[in-house]
Amino acid sequence: MLSKIKPLLNKYFQGVFKLLASLGITPNMLTFTSLAVSLLLLSLVFVKRENTPPLLVIALIFIVNLLDFLDGGLARYVGQSSSVGAFLDSTFDRVADAIVLVSLAYCGFISFEEAYISLVGFYLVSYSRARAEGLKRDIKLAGVGLMERAERILVLLLSYILYVINLKFISKAVFYTLIVLVYMTALERILVIVKRLRKT
Repeated sequence: MLSKIKPLLNKYFQGVFKLLASLGITPNMLTFTSLAVSLLLLSLVFVKRENTPPLLVIALIFIVNLLDFLDGGLARYVGQSSSVGAFLDSTFDRVADAIVLVSLAYCGFISFEEAYISLVGFYLVSYSRARAEGLKRDIKLAGVGLMERAERILVLLLSYILYVINLKFISKAVFYTLIVLVYMTALERILVIVKRLRKT
């Protein structure tokens, strides 16, 4: 869903991309910084556990995903899009997904079992797209399914914020709805892929 408005967001962020480029910041710098912030989040919650300041958790998750958005946009702005950059970005996204879910489990927001179930769904959505597009049969899955990566993170953050402000029942309802929609997205992608492969 949000992938459809990404070109519009990139247009509004042209000034940011120009500033980053003028400072000599490269897309890969942003990618590795995003990974570093993810690891900082994990280290923090591993030590602090349920005493980790919620606002700090929210801020770090937001920064990780903002950097993920900026690195791709900057790469296109400066004409440095590359297979290596795309590979690193996609790989680090999977690492960040795992770290965010495990961190939220350490914070006491979800159980480790819930984190595991969520992560399997997250990976199914991502892997189905990567594997299908890797077959080089012109299968494009951007926009297929409700829960692409940006949507997953936004809904997950919303659920956590509701938990922080003590709306725990609503928070759990949002979280479980997210999980159901993630698996529905994975199933939809699998069905679309199989259908398109049979036509080629």
